[in-house]
Amino acid sequence: MMASWPAQSVATVIVGVLSLVSIALTITFRYRHDAALEELKEAKDLRSEQRTRQAVAAETVARYRDPLLGAAFELQSRIFNLKGSWFWNDPSSYPLDHTLYVFAQYLGWREILRLEVQFLDLGAVEETRRLGELLENVTAAMSSSEPRLMASGFKLYRGQQRAIGEKMIVTSAGGVARCLGYADFVEKMADPAFSVWFEQLRKHVLDFRENPEYARLIELQHSLIELIDLLDPVSVRFPQHLRRRLEP
Repeated sequence: MMASWPAQSVATVIVGVLSLVSIALTITFRYRHDAALEELKEAKDLRSEQRTRQAVAAETVARYRDPLLGAAFELQSRIFNLKGSWFWNDPSSYPLDHTLYVFAQYLGWREILRLEVQFLDLGAVEETRRLGELLENVTAAMSSSEPRLMASGFKLYRGQQRAIGEKMIVTSAGGVARCLGYADFVEKMADPAFSVWFEQLRKHVLDFRENPEYARLIELQHSLIELIDLLDPVSVRFPQHLRRRLEP
């Protein structure tokens, strides 16, 4: 017959087992607690980073709001006025040069904004998300290959739009980007290395002068008006009566 353990020995074993269990539970709890704290810290850091990115995106948009608004307004206004034959009565090169410029000016500020926010999240805040959508609508109006738009010309591929925008950017000694002014633009058009990027747009303008077709321009002007309405919702810069939409 096997000898029974003394009661004291059994108690000692039980206490030992319980101690081991307690230690195991403590280690498990601490591990899970530390893991939970780490997850909370990571989530907090992620939210903080996201808020920072949102703030930077909003600040960047605010910095370029006025020049982008002005460029969008000038372009939509020129498109609206192209419908009037009076615009072409000026025998100088101004009608053509300035029409090229207002297209290029918008694309220049658009490219500056794109470069500034390319690593930010425009969709994180409702206002910047909406801005991204409207900017895309303008880009799409110029680049679309829809058959109903093709007859009216003024098609510029996305790469062409960006290339024109890049050519319009001037960077100051302090690293601040701005868009080329009209006088400098006209002077630079004498340089073939510069003007070659505008040949397609020039052809569109001249073709339109001889054979006006409005489908794409109407879509483009309407998209610009929507962008202006977002950037200047209470008509501080440009009153509503100057935001008339072209009729089909």
